[in-house]
Amino acid sequence: MTVSSTGSTGKVAFVTGAGSGIGRVTAGAFARAGARVALADLSADGVLVGSDAASFATGHAMVVGSGQTA
Repeated sequence: MTVSSTGSTGKVAFVTGAGSGIGRVTAGAFARAGARVALADLSADGVLVGSDAASFATGHAMVVGSGQTA
């Protein structure tokens, strides 16, 4: 995935499915491009790993609403 670094700085990306696969890769791409990233997934463990990777890349990641719902 290619994310423009010039168009992402100062913006917020809300990524669902960020616990694995394409969602995790997308969150990382936005983070590396300078966006603040909010990660959400039903897998609390997976999204925490994804947020760690994004935070280490930029310091601009947070987890929102992770965990299963009935």
